[in-house]
Amino acid sequence: MMTTTGMEVARIDDRMLALAEPMVDVRDTVSDTTPILRLNYVDPIEGSAYEKGAWVLGQVKGEKGELIEPGVKIESLVILCVRSRNSYYVQDDTDKNCSSPYHVPGEWVKGNRYRNDCGVNCAYTAKDLNPRCRRQKVLFGIGYTADGSGYECMAFMQGANFVPFSNFYRELTKSRGGKKGTKNIPPFMRPVVLGSRREKKGATTYFVGEYEMGPLFDSEQIQLFQERRDLAAQLIDELNASHSDKGVAKVVNPEVEVKPAADADVPF
Repeated sequence: MMTTTGMEVARIDDRMLALAEPMVDVRDTVSDTTPILRLNYVDPIEGSAYEKGAWVLGQVKGEKGELIEPGVKIESLVILCVRSRNSYYVQDDTDKNCSSPYHVPGEWVKGNRYRNDCGVNCAYTAKDLNPRCRRQKVLFGIGYTADGSGYECMAFMQGANFVPFSNFYRELTKSRGGKKGTKNIPPFMRPVVLGSRREKKGATTYFVGEYEMGPLFDSEQIQLFQERRDLAAQLIDELNASHSDKGVAKVVNPEVEVKPAADADVPF
């Protein structure tokens, strides 16, 4: 059971909002970055504060893969919204990178560098390419530590994690039973407890995320997360607006400082 940390944040009233609104520069808001939630692959003997396979937020590695910042360990997650993305990432030559906007499944999109229609007809998705363009599920949410501190975050589910997460998310957003049968529900009606399992393919050991639904929130908490979902949707619009047809897509900086999300400490 998680508890609040008791941290108070200053509230911005309507008068302050009216004062601040004319000062907004879209370049400032678009450049806002969100820490990345990922599985930890750094062994404790190599400096990690956490076991391999733990979910960590704000972990930073150097150019040679050395650990610079261990980040914080995330135990559970409230998913605010999920989008799809196609991403072609060339580690040795990032000028070749290409990605689609964040979009809903079935939406027609183009890559921002090569301007190909995203999907199986794009040459960069060919299975014999390494690297090649891959589909991602990109989630926007609030990750929680064991003491209940909440942090805004993003996570990119691809490769071995794409299908397991997609299947889980389908179950998370469905309500079965009752007089009306199966109904769609928002993903933030309950927390998601995070775990992982170790897999091995040949000489390669990797981790696949595992997810478990927590208990339902009460109506007040659900309304709070709905408000935060709307803010996440604004962030998605801003990221897509920065999607240039010449440069690479807006890259969310994994080295951004991890800060507690305002009003994010919710007991469950």
